[in-house]
Amino acid sequence: MGTDDAPVADANEADVPIATPADEPPPSTPSMQERKDAYIKKGADDAGPTNTPAGAAELASDFSDFKISSKSSKYANAGGYRLVAHGAGGIDEMREHLDNSLVMYGLLQAVIGSGFLARRKYVLLHLKGEACPAMWRMKHGARKTEVAALLGGATVEFACERKDDATIDALLEELLRHCVADDGKAQHSLASLRADLQAQLEKAQNQLRRMSFQKQGSRRMRTAVALRADIRLQEVMRLCVAPTGPINWILVNPKGELLEAGGGSIDEMRTFLQPAGVHFGMLRMAFGAGRFRRVHWLFFHWAGPDCAGVTLGRANAQRAAIKGVLKPTSIDFFANELNEFTVAIVIEKARPTSPAASVAPSYLTTSPLTFVATLVTRKVPPKFVTARACCQYLRCHKRQSYIIREVDL
Repeated sequence: MGTDDAPVADANEADVPIATPADEPPPSTPSMQERKDAYIKKGADDAGPTNTPAGAAELASDFSDFKISSKSSKYANAGGYRLVAHGAGGIDEMREHLDNSLVMYGLLQAVIGSGFLARRKYVLLHLKGEACPAMWRMKHGARKTEVAALLGGATVEFACERKDDATIDALLEELLRHCVADDGKAQHSLASLRADLQAQLEKAQNQLRRMSFQKQGSRRMRTAVALRADIRLQEVMRLCVAPTGPINWILVNPKGELLEAGGGSIDEMRTFLQPAGVHFGMLRMAFGAGRFRRVHWLFFHWAGPDCAGVTLGRANAQRAAIKGVLKPTSIDFFANELNEFTVAIVIEKARPTSPAASVAPSYLTTSPLTFVATLVTRKVPPKFVTARACCQYLRCHKRQSYIIREVDL
């Protein structure tokens, strides 16, 4: 039997091919979700049957931070830079806007000394967030020179990895290394630097507070309906059509009823535009001065971004009738977002119509510094503030201010 079984075994072995490692399919790489499920399941098995829910929940919370950065909206590439905040509260106020999970840059102004011996220092703050991925810290840390040039340059650099490290004491220690006394003998001390910055901060805040009160006081008595609720559209039309009338803008609803009118031009008109409404209006614009002054009237059509389609269609059907009432107008302007209705865009729209449009309108004549000061005082959202205007405001005004720019990943 033994000799007969051996050939049978050999025949069976010859008929069945032996699997080699090369014939086995290569193992597939587990996906992110599979790795996460396996990790949680393994921890739950190790914790035992009684502690399975608690153990799984704990491991799930530990694993929740393990995300793909390219899919995270926080690190989405929005292009260029984004203005996060600006103000006059110094580094203590700036610290509230810092984020340890991002790479952020900021510009601080500090005046050392007083009188003709005062020295102005611009500090470039570079926050390398400790919770930010290392790849993003390295990538956007290399853009420091580009950001510094965009902010106008700085004489002192202050780097930190946590927002809690951005304190007045740390800033003073950094400034002390770059401050030299004018007589070459006595050196500045932390106490003197702190006193200079504190006095500068209080002066800036008091000045902005006065500007805010003046602005609010001047705006309370500007709109026509707020002054007289029963004022008629014909009355405000007569004042708006007059080349030098006190009212330079009118806003009506699709029924032709007066909503509001005033003399604060575009900035004031924007505050009455409703996101879910359709409005029509007229805006008076004056270009040039003296005998070269030219006046144009703009027909304005606003369709809010949140307006319903049926409401929008019915309101738009009244456009021709409303335009026949709000006259004379020589320019048509349409907007459905606030950022589409700005001074710069309106002037650009009027440029082909009037040769004098290259000169700012008389009622809009204002320096970029005044423009930004108004925005800072009125707490306008940062998306309406340009970086260049903020930098000009920061460098030309004798006050402590700050600008923060976040690098969008």
